[in-house]
Amino acid sequence: MSSVRAGKADPSNALSPPTVVTFQSNAFNSTVVRPYFLNPLCFGDDLAQHLVCELEKKRYSTDTPAQEDFGWYFKFSVSGKAHLFLVGRRPVEQDWLGSIERVPFLLFRRGVDPEAVEAIDSVLANTALFENVKWHNAEEFDAAEKLRSNP
Repeated sequence: MSSVRAGKADPSNALSPPTVVTFQSNAFNSTVVRPYFLNPLCFGDDLAQHLVCELEKKRYSTDTPAQEDFGWYFKFSVSGKAHLFLVGRRPVEQDWLGSIERVPFLLFRRGVDPEAVEAIDSVLANTALFENVKWHNAEEFDAAEKLRSNP
């Protein structure tokens, strides 16, 4: 089940803020495999860089995007709290999947600050680049994905 309000994240709509986002965009590379990709489906380098640039324009602190086997990620901070945004292409669904996590402290996992969701959502609100932006509760999204893959 999604937590969506007119295409925007609504952190107050759930006990924990929605931290998974799906969206569509044809503005970023999803077909040309770059020589530096860890695997052939590691799209999202230009998307992650765009998100970082837009967050910096909004005065958020960010780090340079880095690659992982699923796609790309970068660190950003809101109100002094470090978060990670992970993004990758879902080829079957023909969309992008993003997820926000709070950077752990020692071994302790901490909740995502609703302002982090709002920061990412403010960039995805650009309708010239992003369509069908839908925010999801992570647990509900994972459960729904598990059901879809195990009919």
